[in-house]
Amino acid sequence: MNAGVAFVIMYWLIAPILYSTNVWDSAYFPIFLPVAFDNTGKPYQVTKITTDGIFDPVKYASYSRPYLPLSLLISYGVSFALLWPSLYTYSVRSSLVITPFTSERVFSMVRQGYSSALP
Repeated sequence: MNAGVAFVIMYWLIAPILYSTNVWDSAYFPIFLPVAFDNTGKPYQVTKITTDGIFDPVKYASYSRPYLPLSLLISYGVSFALLWPSLYTYSVRSSLVITPFTSERVFSMVRQGYSSALP
C-alpha cells in the first residue's frame, strides 16, 4: 500500500509538475524513458567521451554532459534517499548488530567447533 501511494505521488503528481516547469531541462526530453541524452536530444554515446575505455575530460567538455529523463532522476533520488535509512533499519532490527556479548558468544562457539550452529 505504501509503495503504491509513493508511486502515485512521485510519478503521477510530482513528475508532471517538475516536467511542466522544466526543472533540470526536463521538458526537452521524454518524461519516461531509460536513456540518457546529449545536448542535441540524441541518445548519449559514452564512446565519444572515452579513449580506449578510459574517461577523457577533454572529449567530455567538447561533447556534452548527459541529460537524464525526469523518471530516472526521481528514481535515483528516491533510491539514494532510502539507502541509508534502509541499512540503519536492517542493522537495528536484525541479529547483525554486534554487541560485546554476542561477539564473545560467537567467537567462543567458533573456537569450540560449533560453527554450524551460527545463524
